[in-house]
Amino acid sequence: MNVSLLKEHPDNPRIIKTHKFQKTIKSVKEFGKMLNVRPIVVNKDLVIIGGHMRYKACIEAGYTEVPVMIADFTPEEEREFMIKDNVNYGEFDFDVLANRWDYSVDKFDTWGVDGFNFGTKADLLTLDENDDKPLEIKKTALPKITDSGFVRIEFVILEEQKKDIMRVVNEKRGSSDKSVGQIIYELIVAK
Repeated sequence: MNVSLLKEHPDNPRIIKTHKFQKTIKSVKEFGKMLNVRPIVVNKDLVIIGGHMRYKACIEAGYTEVPVMIADFTPEEEREFMIKDNVNYGEFDFDVLANRWDYSVDKFDTWGVDGFNFGTKADLLTLDENDDKPLEIKKTALPKITDSGFVRIEFVILEEQKKDIMRVVNEKRGSSDKSVGQIIYELIVAK
């Protein structure tokens, strides 16, 4: 459908930060095929109820037509959809990304995966003072608050110490459902 026919919803509750919007534009330019499986959702009046940022990114990318799905919702269902379509329940398992996906950190960053950057500068921190051989984590940046409100700390685990660090992390984790990142963060902050 021609983008000029679509109307933005006046009560759209979503915002997007400039750098994330730039990533969305880049994503639309580089992988436009995804729009076919994730079309802009509109109501019968062609008011957007899902995909506002993709719509804006398409315009910025120079698209004149975009895939559209017309939903037959009541006004209350539209509002519910606008919220539920944008709620992110899942989180990335950084252990899986690091160990099972053969991509560079830059690739994940361009895809919009936040918090997956291991940097290069280093301040050494001891992970476990009780061990005969102290383990070190190279902390590469001061904590930062991300756009989503989470604390982001970048660190490098030396390859030769990975097994020992995971042993310490698993001991500290016990039966809790905390992620490896949470455990390491707690160990670092406790220092």
